[in-house]
Amino acid sequence: SKNQKLNYFLEKKLSHYIGGMFSTSLSQKIYQDLLKSLKTKKILLPELSEPIYNIEDKNVTVVYEIKNPYRYGFVFIGHTVFNRYDLISKMNYKKHFNNPQIIKKILQQIKTAYLKKAYAKVDINHKIKTDDTNFLKTMFITINEGKPVKIESINIRGRFHHPKSYYIDLLREKSSGLIQKNLFNSQDIQNGVKNVVSFLKSLGFVTAVMNAKPKFVSKNKVVIDATLNEGPLIKIQAISFKGNKHFSDQKLKSLISLKLKQGLNINNLEQDIQNIENAYRDEGFIEVKINNKENIIQYDKINFLATLNFDITENAQIQVSQMVIQGNTKTKTDFILKNLALKKGEILTPKKIARSMNKLRELGIFSTVNIFIKEGKAFNKQRDLIVQVEERKPRSVRFNLGFNTERTLTGRGLVEFSNRNIYGTGRYFLSSLNLQSNIAEYLQISSSEPKHLEYKMTLSYREPLLFSSQFNGQVNVSHSSNIFSYKPPTEIKNAETDIVDSTKINFLLERAISDFVKIRWTLFSWEGRTEFKKTKICTNKKNLPKKLLKLCSDDTLNILTSEVSIHIDKRDNILFPSNGFLSQMSFEYSGPFYIITGSPEVKFIKMEVKHFDFRPLLENWIWLNSVQGGFIVNINDLEHGGFPVSRAFILGGVNSLRGFDGFIEGERVPDKYEFPIDNANTLILRRSSFYFLVKTELRFALSKNLMGALFYDGGIVTVSGKHFTEPYRHSAGLGFRYKTPLGPVAGYIALKISPKVGEALITPHLSFGSF
Repeated sequence: SKNQKLNYFLEKKLSHYIGGMFSTSLSQKIYQDLLKSLKTKKILLPELSEPIYNIEDKNVTVVYEIKNPYRYGFVFIGHTVFNRYDLISKMNYKKHFNNPQIIKKILQQIKTAYLKKAYAKVDINHKIKTDDTNFLKTMFITINEGKPVKIESINIRGRFHHPKSYYIDLLREKSSGLIQKNLFNSQDIQNGVKNVVSFLKSLGFVTAVMNAKPKFVSKNKVVIDATLNEGPLIKIQAISFKGNKHFSDQKLKSLISLKLKQGLNINNLEQDIQNIENAYRDEGFIEVKINNKENIIQYDKINFLATLNFDITENAQIQVSQMVIQGNTKTKTDFILKNLALKKGEILTPKKIARSMNKLRELGIFSTVNIFIKEGKAFNKQRDLIVQVEERKPRSVRFNLGFNTERTLTGRGLVEFSNRNIYGTGRYFLSSLNLQSNIAEYLQISSSEPKHLEYKMTLSYREPLLFSSQFNGQVNVSHSSNIFSYKPPTEIKNAETDIVDSTKINFLLERAISDFVKIRWTLFSWEGRTEFKKTKICTNKKNLPKKLLKLCSDDTLNILTSEVSIHIDKRDNILFPSNGFLSQMSFEYSGPFYIITGSPEVKFIKMEVKHFDFRPLLENWIWLNSVQGGFIVNINDLEHGGFPVSRAFILGGVNSLRGFDGFIEGERVPDKYEFPIDNANTLILRRSSFYFLVKTELRFALSKNLMGALFYDGGIVTVSGKHFTEPYRHSAGLGFRYKTPLGPVAGYIALKISPKVGEALITPHLSFGSF
């Protein structure tokens, strides 16, 4: 081109293609990058020629000619409603790039933006100044905005069945938010008229006609005069079925909402067709057809009547003749067959196919699963079922890093190795190491004082279809070491760090009752908890006096439990749900069983219920509500018996009661003054405890991956025989959630409502990473 600066910029921008192997696809990619670069530089009408290829020996030179290499600049005059950046974005010049009508298009885009704001009298003019030296075309756009035009009234005349107010409200509803605010936009009114007519026809007023004209009564006010001839209501005089053998006419009539002598509501017809097809498919008629979907309704416009005629071809009730497994190279065919929700000879239904696909996906060993019947003649009942799978790599190593604001600031790390398909039988083995460091406390502790890196090591083994049943068996063994509390140094004694070492073993059974309901039974769970103090004086116990020896002695507690829980999960997405709900209910018993006993003073019953509900409101708005509650009862007859603090109800944290912190003594609910907990193995020597927690949160999209949030949390904990001055604690605040491949990054600022003396008014909560 004549624009040497542009030539230099483009050649530099595309220089990384030099030396590449020439091909048609590469040529197309270069061309697309060239167009993108021209758009970026606002060369809006480049008149770009097709590339010319000069081939010499084994090299090719690609030449592009730009005949109109002018950059466009924009100057706006007279604008107040939109700022310059808004107007640039409204122009959407990249969409009309290299279009000879681009000037007209971008001016129309600006005008449309004003019309959508009810500036119906807006006037837009332009002129272009050309600078040939700098290859610049400056477009001066003068905008005479005027004022917003308001709708003074909407008048409707004609023949109709309901009061005028009904149709005026209907026109507003079917138009736009602008019209609902009594602001005028001609196109919105016309769209509303079309929508009203379509709506009336769907209700059975098939001859409905409507027109609307705006009439300016002053410079900035308009009256909408509309005429409506609704016409008579078409009623159903007969419903007939042809070709149905499996279902009687009476049964099919019961499946549809359209009834005799009622108005013809076309809106319901599509759903009625679906109801009939679903009823057949649930009986195994997978290939059922309704042949006349486009002309089921026959009109008698003279008498204003309609007849519904359903022409049905049932085809065969399909049975599974044999099941063919494809794509499995490591997974055994018998194992796949056992996980299907249907057997050879059974009648095939869509529900059984969907259930089988979900069961195979839940194994976690297949990247794709597809199940379909082999094509055959319509009258052939016996069909082969084809199961196609694509296997994942069975072995995997996962690393994860994250942090949260538990105990002010805590860093976390995870290393995990797993094999999800041992010997091709779906057997599962996992080993993991989870490290955790309380960063905030480490920064406060001097180098001469005790420090402790928290960790958890886990080994898990899963046996699918245990003893040829539908139950999956699992064994988990773990050992962890965690800080229970840190006491800073005083003038009398050194700093203390209370450590809890825990070893757990449990055996459990799990079964999926349906696609979204699972039941889990922990047959046996044993936890050995040893608490000890990590301090300078406890490093050499042999030389300690008796008083200090008692301080440094270990405290061990053995807890035996059995638990049954049920999970109902109908969320549309596990990590980023926007619709559905999750319900969990658990019942736990602790005491001697299976001729095994734990610590004799530990014997309790615990029940807990949690429900999370996700409701989509407006576009990209989600309303989350959560209700949680539970109780624990000490059933030990011993005077010193109770339930351990590890099972007690303590509220506080990002997933609990925001605004509080269950890991910090002065910030937990109930607080340390009215409910002191001295040690990690403390027994709550009370008869019972109860808690209730309610959370509500409104989430709204700020960008593609970022959501804002407003929330309110409230919770209460009661302990029998204890009186708390303010048992119900609550908070409110705002936050954000950001989507990442590793899970959501969540941050909240919580404000305590009615904080107690000494409590922080504002508590931040931040978490990142999925563990």
